[in-house]
Amino acid sequence: MTISKLFAEADPEDSLSAFKKLICLSTDLDLFRALCSYLLKVSKKDFTQLWQLSRDMLDYWEPDGYAQIGARLASIAGLSDEVRVVLSASYTEHLPFLRKAVQHEARISLELTDLGHFDLIAEDSLKRGLAFAR
Repeated sequence: MTISKLFAEADPEDSLSAFKKLICLSTDLDLFRALCSYLLKVSKKDFTQLWQLSRDMLDYWEPDGYAQIGARLASIAGLSDEVRVVLSASYTEHLPFLRKAVQHEARISLELTDLGHFDLIAEDSLKRGLAFAR
């Protein structure tokens, strides 16, 4: 949601400024590389559409959204045998609140990984996670 918030607050006619701000969020070389890779993909898109999508995403979630996400995960659990949520390390502080929000739904598991966001969604990580689910 950090990127969505940054894009939603940007001037839709000035994508370059938003992209520069995003790169400045880098805290180490690995995150810098990941953000550069991400920007290579999104910089080819119509920024006005990214801006609107970001605004829509922020409007969709309540600020403290734990009960909201718990209800949405419960809806998903109603359609499947198991829902596995893996959170990157930067979400550690949210884990207790999320656990409380899904405490009545045994089909939902919440896990924390040491991987950062971009490492977690990398193709190799996703393949391993999907293989685990089978």
